[in-house]
Amino acid sequence: MDTVQFGGGGSSVKAEAMPFWQIVSHMMPFWASKHDDSFSAIVGLCLPKQVPQALSFDFASRDTLLERLGVERFGLCLQASQGADGWLTVGLPAEEAEKSGFRRIPVTAEDHWAAELAAPRVGDQPISGACNSGCMAMVDSGSSLVLVPPPVMQALNAAMANTPHSTSDCGDVSGLPTLVFELGGEQFELPPEDYMVEDTRWGPFMSSCRPAVAAVNRRTAGGAAVWSLGLPFLRRHYTIFDRAERALHIASAGEPCTVSVDSAPAPAPRQQGGAPPLPPPSATSVALRAPLVSASVVKVSRTRRPVHVDWRAARLPAWATGDAGPLHI
Repeated sequence: MDTVQFGGGGSSVKAEAMPFWQIVSHMMPFWASKHDDSFSAIVGLCLPKQVPQALSFDFASRDTLLERLGVERFGLCLQASQGADGWLTVGLPAEEAEKSGFRRIPVTAEDHWAAELAAPRVGDQPISGACNSGCMAMVDSGSSLVLVPPPVMQALNAAMANTPHSTSDCGDVSGLPTLVFELGGEQFELPPEDYMVEDTRWGPFMSSCRPAVAAVNRRTAGGAAVWSLGLPFLRRHYTIFDRAERALHIASAGEPCTVSVDSAPAPAPRQQGGAPPLPPPSATSVALRAPLVSASVVKVSRTRRPVHVDWRAARLPAWATGDAGPLHI
């Protein structure tokens, strides 16, 4: 057990004698290589108040980290410029989620930040068979990609094959369709500049333009097809995770880490030197880095180019590569 603290040395957001698991081996060689030596821990910010019995210690409380910290809400905002830090703000007051521009999405899963998803389409074309038995979507910062049922991936691939676009440097993806769906009854869009990425792992002269979208064929015990709205979704949306209300509050993201000016009041004041907006009183912000998708929250614009990534750093949640049995969420 050890002390876990968010923010700098003066932060009061810390939990003492917090149990943790030490990683002695893993299958993430890229994260342990010279390419990125900043990776030091995996921190789960989960919805439940207690960890599963199988992962708990007999000599310690089963309370999760957020429960120990007394954190009811935290916000995740990724910035737009290439290589920029993302920002995790813990201890947000309820008023932050009530600001104009945020849409409240009820969390309908038991253990995950997941909501009901419906009416998916690629551009103007509905996707047949994608959600016949319902769909559930997890909003997951632990996934480098957007994971979709096979019919959605097939429809997107077909649309890309029939649409002229740059296949090397992502110089022009404006003709590709937007991925559209309803989450908790609210419509969201993911345009091509957000779901396409430029893979530059072999250098700028050997890059390739590809979707940061993959097919996964998993269903819940109730038969709903499972989606994962990973970093491409979070680059476009400032998201507040609300444990008290069991809800997600999602807004179009502006720069730097504010609700989009298209749908909200003027941005919050900034600190000197290009730092992110000052967090609300009693909240603490810490910098994050996302190895795959290093450019983060975006202005609502159809002229922005997709970000550059190193595809070797892509990470999928364990459930996406595990067995094909019913998924408990």
